[in-house]
Amino acid sequence: MRATKSVHFYLIETARAAPPGAVLRELPERTFVRSSDLPGSSSARRNARSHVAIAGDLIGVRNGLYYKGVKSRFGMTRPSSREVAREVLGVEGVGRRVSAQHAFWG
Repeated sequence: MRATKSVHFYLIETARAAPPGAVLRELPERTFVRSSDLPGSSSARRNARSHVAIAGDLIGVRNGLYYKGVKSRFGMTRPSSREVAREVLGVEGVGRRVSAQHAFWG
């Protein structure tokens, strides 16, 4: 399974003078994008997301988080639950490791 890419650096590099709609259309496949990472005013970002979503190029995952999947003849692919959890929660864990818990609890 191919890991999803972080688009923050991509957006910074490509969005210097580009409108948010153009940035959304040029995103690589299988990437997540947050509304706050897009250039422009909040109304420009909202309109761009709306137009791209209507065209079927973007899927809303949760408030402020969107996914650009691979287009197929059946529609846009969706991210797996694991990919969504990793994007929302991050990769840093909190608490004890599972092996330490097993040793403690027996």
